[in-house]
Amino acid sequence: MSYLEYQKHFTKALEDEIKALRKSGGQKTFLSDGRLLGKRGGYYIYSFTTDSEIRFPDDTPVDLEYKKTKYKGILVSVEGFDIILALEKNLGDSIPTAILYTSPWFLLEELKNRLLESSNLKGANRNLAEILLGDKNEPNFPTSDSQKLINQIEQRLQQPIECNEYQKSAVDKVISRQVSFVWGPPGTGKTKTLGLTVSALVQAGESVLVIAHSNTAVDTAMESVAKYVQGAPVYENGLVLRYGVVTPGSLKEFPQLHVRGVARRQNPKLIEEIERLEKQRKELVKRSRIEKLTELQRQTIQNDIATVKRALHPLKHQLKQKESQLVKQAVVVGCTFSKAAIAQEISQRRFDAIVVDEASMAYIPHCVYVST
Repeated sequence: MSYLEYQKHFTKALEDEIKALRKSGGQKTFLSDGRLLGKRGGYYIYSFTTDSEIRFPDDTPVDLEYKKTKYKGILVSVEGFDIILALEKNLGDSIPTAILYTSPWFLLEELKNRLLESSNLKGANRNLAEILLGDKNEPNFPTSDSQKLINQIEQRLQQPIECNEYQKSAVDKVISRQVSFVWGPPGTGKTKTLGLTVSALVQAGESVLVIAHSNTAVDTAMESVAKYVQGAPVYENGLVLRYGVVTPGSLKEFPQLHVRGVARRQNPKLIEEIERLEKQRKELVKRSRIEKLTELQRQTIQNDIATVKRALHPLKHQLKQKESQLVKQAVVVGCTFSKAAIAQEISQRRFDAIVVDEASMAYIPHCVYVST
C-alpha cells in the first residue's frame, strides 16, 4: 500500500477510537495525598495517589478540580496508583483531596490531524514512512565510517568508550541505513547504544529527534545522549534540549539539557524580573488571606495583584517565545510522542534522523507520523 492508503486506514481507526472515547465521556478520577515536589520549567510538580489505575500517555492535558476551582495541568507520569502532575498554579504544599478530569481523545485528535497534514505537507518524508511500514525497499546507502565518528567522540571526551562489538555494529547499521531496529533483552546496553548513536549522528552533522512514549523513557534516553555529547559545542551552546516536563529526580547531572535552564542563562534579566514579580504576587496573595483586613484594604491588595499579573503576562509570553526559538534551533531534541503531536516546534520541523526509544510501547501511527 502507498502512504496515502495507510494514512486513510490510520485516520479511520483513530476516528473510531475517538468516537468510542467521546461516547464514554471524559474520565473523572479522585486523587488524595497531594504533595508539592517543587517547581520545574514554569510548572508546579505535584504527586498524588489515585483511587483507581489510569492509563493515559504522558503529556496528556488535564484539569484538576480543587476547592471547586479547575486548574490546567499536564500528566507527567503514572505508575500504578501514583501519579505526578505539572500544574500551572501553585496550590500550596499539600492538597488533601482533588478531582482529576481528562479528555483521552484529545491526543488522538491531534495525532489524526498531524497524519492528515503529512499527506499534503511540503517536505514530509512519506517515502521513509513506506520503508518503515515494509512496503518499499530501502535504497542502498554508502557505508558509513562509524568507527571514525566514535574515535572523534573519544578524543573529545578524552577517554575510551567501552562498548562491545554488537553495540558498535548497531551504531554502524543505524548510521548507514534509513530504517533500523535495535533489539535486546533488558540489561544488554540498548540505552548506551542509543546515546552513542545519537552522538555519532550529531558528530556527522545531523539533527536528531529523540522520542519515546513516556517522560521517564525520554529522560533516560537524554541522559545517555548527554554523556556522549557533553563538551561538544552543540551541548555547551544549549543546542541539545529536553523538551517537556522532566520527571522529578531526572537529569540532575545535566542541567544544560533543560530548556528553561538555557533560557535562564541567555536571558538572566528577563528571568530575574519574572521571579521578582512572581514573588511580589505571592506576597500579595498571602496578605489578601488575612482575616482582619477591611474591605478597602482587601480591594487595594486585589488591585495590586491585578497590576502585577498585567506586568507578568508580556514577560512570560516573551520567555515562552524565547524557549520556543531554542527548541526550533536545537540540534538534538528529546520529547514524548504526545508532545510531538501537540507542539508546533516539533510538528513543523524536519529532523535528519529520528530515534525512537522503547518503540514497542508506541502506537504504529505515532511512529509513522514522526518518520515523515
